This record gives sequence, C-alpha cells and structure tokens, in this order.
Amino acid sequence: MVSGSHRLFEGEVLGSKELKRRLGHCEFWSRLTDKRLDHRSSLQDFAGEVAGVALKLVELHGDPGDVYFTGLRLLHSVTPNVQPAPRLMVTQRLPTQAGAARIQNCLEDLRQRRGKGQGR
Repeated sequence: MVSGSHRLFEGEVLGSKELKRRLGHCEFWSRLTDKRLDHRSSLQDFAGEVAGVALKLVELHGDPGDVYFTGLRLLHSVTPNVQPAPRLMVTQRLPTQAGAARIQNCLEDLRQRRGKGQGR
C-alpha cells in the first residue's frame, strides 16, 4: 500500500489508465512499478514525493484474524498468498453524510425515471 497516495489528485475521479498516465513520468512510480526489479525487499523503506505529496510504501502483514481499515483511494496491489488458507478481502464504503445524501438523490432520480419508463 502506498501511504499518502489518497492525497494525489484530490477531488478528481480517475480511472487506472489515467492515473498511470499521470504518474508515468514520476521517478517514485517508475521505480515502484519496474518489472526488472529483482529484489522487492529493496523497497522495504521505499519513500518519495509526487506532486508535493510524500509517499511511502507500506507492507500490510499480520496474524490470522487481523483487520486493516484503509481508505479506498490508497494505491495498493495484491501480494501472493503464502499460506494454505485463502484470504478474504471485504470492501465496505462508508460515505460522508453529504455523500449519503447524494446517493439517495441519485436513487430517487432513478426510481422516478423508471416509473416514467425512462430507466435503463
């Protein structure tokens, strides 16, 4: 997980391709995603800065039953499961009060359009 990455491009909604395009010129991102890197352990204390935002690579590890709460906007990737038991990843979005109101408004608008035969 890349600590601080949730502050990159704040307020913008970006798909993964656009995010990669914007980060492609950054040394931090280039080193982090370099497929030629033989020893990932060299990234243990990996830190840098992109667009004035301090970033640090953080490995999440723990014992069975441990739980991590993170923001969904943090850049992250999967790692190989080295244990015989499968791992479980659960995502739960917890919107702000304003976000919940926007969701409700969108749902109401959709219901109204469907009632008028305009929904998809």
